[in-house]
Amino acid sequence: RGATGSGKTTVLIYRAINAFYRTHSPILILTYNITLKNYIKDSITSIIGTFQDDFFTIENYHQFKYHAPRSSYKVILVDEVQDFKTKHIDEIYRYLEEDGEIVFFADEKQNIYERTLIDEDGRKRVYTKVPGRWNELHGTYRLTKEISELAQNFQREFFAECDDLETQNVTSGGILDYYQAENLNAVYVIFQNLLEKNMIHSDDVVILANEIDQLRLLEKILNSHGFETLTTFEMQEEFEFFSGRNRDEDLKYFRRIAKNKFRMESGKIKISTVHSYKGWSIHTEIFIVDKNISNPNLIFTTAQTVLF
Repeated sequence: RGATGSGKTTVLIYRAINAFYRTHSPILILTYNITLKNYIKDSITSIIGTFQDDFFTIENYHQFKYHAPRSSYKVILVDEVQDFKTKHIDEIYRYLEEDGEIVFFADEKQNIYERTLIDEDGRKRVYTKVPGRWNELHGTYRLTKEISELAQNFQREFFAECDDLETQNVTSGGILDYYQAENLNAVYVIFQNLLEKNMIHSDDVVILANEIDQLRLLEKILNSHGFETLTTFEMQEEFEFFSGRNRDEDLKYFRRIAKNKFRMESGKIKISTVHSYKGWSIHTEIFIVDKNISNPNLIFTTAQTVLF
């Protein structure tokens, strides 16, 4: 376990590679968010090159369960385990070979789905069925000083009851800016100026918000100015096309496809909801905070450069 940026997913990636060479058998890596599986696959590819599909099974839990093979695995690695329900953890064990190896990676402070935590040595921990203390990664090595202070303020405000708030190992540099924008066209102007001023490539940018509605409209504006985009949801025209009593199911299916195509090095501006992007990291993040959200000054991010 460890804080955001402490290296949990990096450890998972290298442990998966080592496990494959050690066991000479397929390695199962499970995530909760669909998009995170692509991040892990691309990260492994960047280290060992293109690999055969049967080397690593990297899958969103629900999709894996839907078409799970009858065979079991010698090694299972589960990322962001705080997102899983207790019943999910019990079901994952069904795919583990006898005397197999299973490793969970967690950060209770990213429990955005409000899963049940259990008491362990007087602290709240994720349910895994594994006895003993967690191995802990201390500090975070991704954040700059400015963003680290923001993260610590967030912890003090919303996790004051916790007795194990993380300290941060930080790097120098970075930008943390706040802007007021009356509409999405104003957001686009700020976005364009940010890229030009700091010579940032489109592939190094993600735009986040809590609601898909405003992101769809912003994507339409970006497209009209010639920017290519990659999203975890449908375009505005596609949204307007869906109708009828099956609209919600159609949108759910379409968004699942979009998330499966969401990749790191697409060469495009990435646009996503906060939930779908959790677990990723990127150079520049633009987060749109709706005026109706309380405490907009206490939003936590993992990017090196961030724009509010």
